[in-house]
Amino acid sequence: SLVGCCGRAQSFDNEAQKLIAAHPNAVVVQLGAVLAARFERLGRPQITACYDLDLPEVIALRRQLLPESTNHYLAISLFDESWMQTVAAYGKPVLLVLEGVLMYFDQAQVQAFFAMLARRLPGATVVFDMLPPFVLKHGKHHDALKRMGGSAPSFQWALREPRDMEGWQPGLRVQVP
Repeated sequence: SLVGCCGRAQSFDNEAQKLIAAHPNAVVVQLGAVLAARFERLGRPQITACYDLDLPEVIALRRQLLPESTNHYLAISLFDESWMQTVAAYGKPVLLVLEGVLMYFDQAQVQAFFAMLARRLPGATVVFDMLPPFVLKHGKHHDALKRMGGSAPSFQWALREPRDMEGWQPGLRVQVP
């Protein structure tokens, strides 16, 4: 899992670097940030704003271990629309990074999230990962999750064909690397 997580993080960092190079005035939001140090790995880019968003108890721990510098922390659920007002107020290109997040929610929640994005942050670029359906039933065997015992979150969302998402919202375009 460590090698897989590092490879995935590198892929996400590469996508963030591409967007920042194309839009140096961007606003970047890492949703479900936990303790990911993407802002630091990217060299603390001089962009309009960088936010790390997670639940209040996670952000409290994050502040202890990774104090804010020129980035900002948002202690809120990704499903709470109020953070989108903050981001939209800049009027700049937006990149949302959801690494290892969406698979823990069911399809109705994921669809509602993208509907909310379409309303509040139209035109945002969203970089995320998803699981193939066969993985859902094997989540309990994931080398990190199985160590958590009964408190482990479970994988809930997967799609056989990522482009199926394009039918969820007008204007939603999915690019598969």
